[in-house]
Amino acid sequence: MYSHKMHIMGVYGTARALMSSAAIPCVYRHRIRIGGNARRYRAPTVQVPRTCDSMPIATTRVAANDIDSAETLKPAGDVPGLDSLPMLPVLNEQGVLPAGDETSGVAVFAIYDKEQAIQYIGFSSNVGKSIEKLFYRRPGVAYYFKFAGLDSLDQTEMMRIRNSWFDSLGGPPIGNKNLVEKEAWQIPVQVSGNSEGGTLVAAGEAAAMLVTQIKNRGCTVDFAPEPALLQKGIIEFVTLTPEEIERIRVEKEKLAESIKQFCFTNEDGEEEEFELLLNSELKTNGGYMYDVTLMHDGRETNHRVIVGKKYYKHGTFEPEAALGATFGYILKREIPRQTEGILSQTQFSANYFSVAEVHQCFADFEDDIPMQIDGDSFWKFRRLEKYGYAAQENDAELLNMQFNRDN
Repeated sequence: MYSHKMHIMGVYGTARALMSSAAIPCVYRHRIRIGGNARRYRAPTVQVPRTCDSMPIATTRVAANDIDSAETLKPAGDVPGLDSLPMLPVLNEQGVLPAGDETSGVAVFAIYDKEQAIQYIGFSSNVGKSIEKLFYRRPGVAYYFKFAGLDSLDQTEMMRIRNSWFDSLGGPPIGNKNLVEKEAWQIPVQVSGNSEGGTLVAAGEAAAMLVTQIKNRGCTVDFAPEPALLQKGIIEFVTLTPEEIERIRVEKEKLAESIKQFCFTNEDGEEEEFELLLNSELKTNGGYMYDVTLMHDGRETNHRVIVGKKYYKHGTFEPEAALGATFGYILKREIPRQTEGILSQTQFSANYFSVAEVHQCFADFEDDIPMQIDGDSFWKFRRLEKYGYAAQENDAELLNMQFNRDN
């Protein structure tokens, strides 16, 4: 199920790239290592799903070393040689991936690069889907493929064909013998950040890079990342069905209606634009509470904001306008948009705040924005001393002197 929420996560602009563009990955107990020197270690036990494209089709637990070991399986009977199989393009002239009955069955397959050098040999219960998945993972490497179809999910026969191909090549190709290369084929791209939000940003950036590479290859099909995996930092694309394409189109229209555009004048007198995505709106006795995503200057930040009744004048100033004016003030004054951990007295809580709090903490707020604030019944506090956010000299020594003087 695709949700419009997957389109608003990550870096600003990435959302729209992903909307125009999965399948569940194989589950491994070891962690992917990207970069660095690969070292040998005892292979962990892995669960091999029936739809895994790069392992024998089985429901039993096997060890990775047993799968890729060089045990001798003597061919019995005719084994289709690689040289006898046709070289097929991963993308046809129309930019479409393999589809149809001919590529929907069980098979042993080989992937080739742009120079038609073999890169990887794998197994599949649906060779077309597997080639599609591997292309999305490695669009810069997967250019051609060959496959030998089978009538059933026969693990022994698959191993026999693969080992025969290994022998004909003088050994396994790099994608089967090199640990880093093998993981790049068998495991989807995975990134992480220092926090859940950081992981989403990193996943959005990585997905956008893959989308660019896939589009540059001339791919014309509609595809999208699997939303649940994207939230975990895993990028796995899948080709969309016509029904999914229509659902995403409707969600995009709803999303566009939820995005409000605003502008403010910065300190240099230049006008800057920003957008607010209204994730939720709740009417309360005292006004409105909004959950919003602020999009400006290549960043997306999430906020919960309370807009009191006194900040919109009985229909002459809409609550959303008051919300936009408040964020315009925050951006103009370059107030930090996100805070974490325990806040000091001089920090403004930008994650969760009310417009009244902004008004109280910053003396020029009322004069700087075009709000019609109903001052007759609004409680205002007059500052007699500089304190809190307005304090300029509040270090420990001065505060201690003040305390001793008062006592």
